[in-house]
Formats: sequence, structure tokens, C-alpha cells
Amino acid sequence: MSFVDTNVLVYATARSAPFRDRSRVALSRLAAGEPLAVSRQILREYIAVMTRQQTWGKALTLAEATADAAAFARRFSVLEDGPSVWDQLMELSRRYSFWRSSGP
Repeated sequence: MSFVDTNVLVYATARSAPFRDRSRVALSRLAAGEPLAVSRQILREYIAVMTRQQTWGKALTLAEATADAAAFARRFSVLEDGPSVWDQLMELSRRYSFWRSSGP
């Protein structure tokens, strides 16, 4: 299972977003190989980002953004975010680096 980040959803859906094509290809490629997942936090972030004016495009209405989020919830597995998720994150952070070491 692959976890989909807010930015990938934003870039894949906003017509004028940078990296739109790359994000759409990545989602398609991942979906062909394994189930995709989001958390409710990702869905909330998507709504927050898409309803604000961006330099690369017009903001969605709240109705449009929530309709998108509902479609994502139907398309992807929705992982609950609770204490066990936090514990797993802490365990992964002890084993792996989440940051690129080669710069921004």
C-alpha cells in the first residue's frame, strides 16, 4: 500500500498546478501496482489548500473541494489517524530518515 500526500492530490487535480502531469502519472502508476491510501488529515489539508487562492490557479469553492475529497475517500483506503498511527510513525522515524540529505 502506498500513502498519497496532499501535494500529490493537489497537483494531480488542479489544472494549472505545477507538476500536474507528473503527479497524475505517478498516481496511475502506483494505483496499477498496489492499493493507495490517504488519511483524514490529508483530506482536510486538500480542502484547505484548494479553497485558498494559489499563484497557479483559481481556488475551488468549498462544495467543489469537499466533493473532490469525498471522491478520494471512495477511491483510496482511508487510514485512521490515532495513537497507533503516531506510534508507528515514531518507530519508522527511528529506522528511516524522512529528510533528503542532498539539499532542498
